[in-house]
Amino acid sequence: MICIHCGKEIEAGSRFCGFCGCSQTPAFNQSLIKQTDESQASPQLTAEKEKGRKHGKRGIIAIAVAIGLVAAAAGILVAMGIIGGQKEKAREGEDLKNLLAAYAEATEKRLEGGNDTVTIRVHFEQTKPGWNTDTDNLPFVLSKDSKPTEGDYNVTFVFSDSEKTVAYIGHVPKGDDSAGSPAPTPHNSITYTACTADELISALQSNASNAGKAYTGKDVELSGYLKQVDSGGQFITIGNGHEETPVSIKCFIKTSEQRKEAADLEKGQYITVFGTITDVGETTGYTMNIDRFDTLIPDPAAPHGGDDPTAPGGDDPVEPPIDDPAVEEPPVDSKYDAFTVYGYSYREAIDQGWADEFEEIADQMNPEGTDTMSRFMAFIDGCDKKLFTRDDLEGFSKEMAMLARNAPFAHEGRKFDMEVIRTFFQKWKWYDGTIAPDAFEDSLLNGFEKANIDTVWAYEKEMGYQK
Repeated sequence: MICIHCGKEIEAGSRFCGFCGCSQTPAFNQSLIKQTDESQASPQLTAEKEKGRKHGKRGIIAIAVAIGLVAAAAGILVAMGIIGGQKEKAREGEDLKNLLAAYAEATEKRLEGGNDTVTIRVHFEQTKPGWNTDTDNLPFVLSKDSKPTEGDYNVTFVFSDSEKTVAYIGHVPKGDDSAGSPAPTPHNSITYTACTADELISALQSNASNAGKAYTGKDVELSGYLKQVDSGGQFITIGNGHEETPVSIKCFIKTSEQRKEAADLEKGQYITVFGTITDVGETTGYTMNIDRFDTLIPDPAAPHGGDDPTAPGGDDPVEPPIDDPAVEEPPVDSKYDAFTVYGYSYREAIDQGWADEFEEIADQMNPEGTDTMSRFMAFIDGCDKKLFTRDDLEGFSKEMAMLARNAPFAHEGRKFDMEVIRTFFQKWKWYDGTIAPDAFEDSLLNGFEKANIDTVWAYEKEMGYQK
């Protein structure tokens, strides 16, 4: 028997060849022959099929790589969210540690100085307002509006013998580079700026940004109507007497003596407090720390007389002054006696020999002070202690606006190179130029002055005086 595949002689009836191993079944060998034929196909056909297989593999690999990249990107995004959240929690944790350290420092200062209100500077790292970390276990309560983000803040701790300490977090006043609570300053060494609650509230409602610049960090003698005495004795609020006004001034009590005085106050009573404004917010109003009270003052809205014998028209009438015939007043035209020019009265102008100039300027003014010249003089004289508005500048010429913009610098003693500016301010009673222009620092300007400079500058731009 011959093998149908290799041609060698094998035993008769064998199913497989003992030499090549091929089956001697015809159907199986047809399949084998077909495979053999394909393996012996032309090199070109084989190469094309091989190329197709390679392209198929590359497509599969490309798809696999794309799927891998998508999965990796998704993983990175998820990881970033997790890591970002962890970082924010870490920042909050660091902020809470700083708050606890500030609380410890405030507690120590309270024991040393006896003040129930202590302010400490704290730097915060968190980038989102509010707290994701549980703050219930802190030894103090964070006020609801205490939502700091990255930056420096003044944290005011208000201590109480009967309730948990409250921490109020407010922005550091611009230009305040001090750290921690300032050392207590004797009252008689502080110059307080007199203002009313109505003036503060009006300034806030007119322009919150300018009000913040003007009053934050300001020592004030604040008069207004008592709206509320906190049940825990931590603060009082003062308003302008109009219940519909939403904003007010929250005044924090610092000592037990002040707390006793506050307990004797009645809602609606007209009072004066001395202290420092620590924060200004468009919706939250003003906050301030109280140095002392002065409650024995008459209500300006009440009629004269009443129960206060020292008030004008009270039980003890004020005797009219006795004219001394030996003292002769210089003759003065009553028309000009109602005006002030460069900070001088008409009598002083006569004594100094410049009555003609006084009269020339006064002729442009009216007693009501509503004309342009009166408003110009009022701005120059008072821009260091009062907040002015755009309407106050109406009608100012280019030169008047330029002088108004330089007035705050003149109030702080700056000298001027330009002759027109120098000559103008040398006429003013209060001017004392002692600081060279290149030595003057803007930090010498107070909040009123900075805000008024901004107002004048905006007016000059509006009028086309400045490009």
